[in-house]
Amino acid sequence: VADAADGFAGVTPEQKALVADVLRARGWVVGMLGDGMNDAAAMKRADVGIAVKGAADAACACADVILNSDALASLIECIKIC
Repeated sequence: VADAADGFAGVTPEQKALVADVLRARGWVVGMLGDGMNDAAAMKRADVGIAVKGAADAACACADVILNSDALASLIECIKIC
């Protein structure tokens, strides 16, 4: 399932981290977008952790990138750069 998906939503923090681990083990480059403490573990395990504007301190602390715009375009630009 993980290989065929474009994204994941509605999963627990443990499931988020597991998805990042599984995809990385299969050779995928993994980006995790998060805004709260519940996202921190998966953001840390991803190749690129991305915190959104206004994210909790825990998410920002483990992020590789912090978006400074609410616009989806900033995420797309981040993906192009990374």
